[in-house]
Amino acid sequence: KEGTAKHAKQSFENWEKSGVEIITPDLGPFKKASEAVHVEWKKNATKENLEFYEMVEKYR
Repeated sequence: KEGTAKHAKQSFENWEKSGVEIITPDLGPFKKASEAVHVEWKKNATKENLEFYEMVEKYR
């Protein structure tokens, strides 16, 4: 579980650096895990990260 959160945080950091929008499909059984990752990421996110995240969410 610890590794997953760390990996998720790293993924989001890489995604931010790349400036690429992540479009997340409805992953069915994986959606819960995906949401947990988002929650974990949001806990570590800066204000700018969150604003960008909200913007991406709007267009998803």
